[in-house]
Amino acid sequence: RDPVEVRLLFTGEGAIRLVQTLWHPTQVLDPQDDGSVMWTAHISEPLEMYPWIRGWGPDVQVLAPESLRQRHIDDFRRGADVYGICT
Repeated sequence: RDPVEVRLLFTGEGAIRLVQTLWHPTQVLDPQDDGSVMWTAHISEPLEMYPWIRGWGPDVQVLAPESLRQRHIDDFRRGADVYGICT
């Protein structure tokens, strides 16, 4: 399977922690003017890295691929439902 581009936007404490470690050999970090950091890497199986993404909590936004983004959105909605928060 060809690697897929994964793009994540890190904010807050996540952006600070992110730049302190090499997380993937293909990663590219692009600091943004607002202090956030765009993380891009080419991943063979993006779903395998999903537990790592979830571990960042609300400090990460999944931008691509769309399938991974939708999985993350669905998980946040299910979590809100657990606490009775309207989504």
